[in-house]
Amino acid sequence: MATENMNKLYLDKDEQIIWQDYRKIFGITFPFTKFTLTNKKIYIEKGILRYNLNEIQLIRVQDVLLQQGFIEKLLGIGSIVVKSSDRSGEVVRLGSISKPYRRKHQVTEAAEKEKVRRGVTSNQFI
Repeated sequence: MATENMNKLYLDKDEQIIWQDYRKIFGITFPFTKFTLTNKKIYIEKGILRYNLNEIQLIRVQDVLLQQGFIEKLLGIGSIVVKSSDRSGEVVRLGSISKPYRRKHQVTEAAEKEKVRRGVTSNQFI
């Protein structure tokens, strides 16, 4: 059974939010792009007139990269790039978020915990 939070997301009853953040532009919150990390997935919500929701299962995360330019570093923001083995084979950029070092660590840690919980070893490809 899924539960609905104040967002448009429907989470499993055992799915817990680790963090949520909005994209920042020059350090100012841009409320039309929202990132949510749970103990099972990464959700990317975008849109003003048209809503788009992308989700990545943490068990499919292959690599997590931090990108931060000089100005971003001064503003305390950065981007997390997540490479996954999702059907789309897509590289997803969680762009211009606050506390990027902490967020990268949280994504990596949550992905590893989910893989252990699901019994996936590091040499298995999903």
